[in-house]
Amino acid sequence: GSWEDDPKFYRDMVEYHDKVIGRLLNYLENQGLQEDTLVIYLGDNGSPADVCSMMHQHNEICGGKGKTSDRGTHVPLICLMPGTIPSNTVQTDLIEATDFLPTIFEAAGLNFPEGYIIDGRSFYPQLKGEKGNPRDWMFFHFEPMNRRHGLNDLRQIRFIRDHSWKLYETGELYDLEADWDEDIPIYEVEDSKSQSEARNRLKPVFSQMTN
Repeated sequence: GSWEDDPKFYRDMVEYHDKVIGRLLNYLENQGLQEDTLVIYLGDNGSPADVCSMMHQHNEICGGKGKTSDRGTHVPLICLMPGTIPSNTVQTDLIEATDFLPTIFEAAGLNFPEGYIIDGRSFYPQLKGEKGNPRDWMFFHFEPMNRRHGLNDLRQIRFIRDHSWKLYETGELYDLEADWDEDIPIYEVEDSKSQSEARNRLKPVFSQMTN
């Protein structure tokens, strides 16, 4: 059916999703594998814009699938490994998709082949409650879907972000603490001291990642 028909089934789909994951976790526990298995639950992208949820009973949060704001790129991540990962803990470290492979290798006690190049950074130490080596920034390269279908009306988009700031390759800077939805672009001629410092800190990463 069409997407418009799906929202009424959303609650049932979530409950079934929870049931299937429960089966997996119960199996690991029954087989005595739970403490030796790192379970990673990760969303792929934000929900479509017409899917909205209520947060704290008064804030409506709608999805942003296909967009470069946090509505489209900030997704759930839950990790479980009893006896290794402390329960009921929340981390605020920056994590991107390339970090999962080195994390899984470290959890399994494996080493990469000699000369193997990886962009990711293991966050396994942080899962164990250690300080680890968290990221200072994340780099994104985004190509709209219509480019893949031979339509060139949208350009590739590249941006870098840290906890507080986000800089696009085209020069727009956003204060993520004050402007989470990226409604107010900050251009270089308008930079305050803190904005200029953020821009100068993030801008060199483009050359580092694209050359």
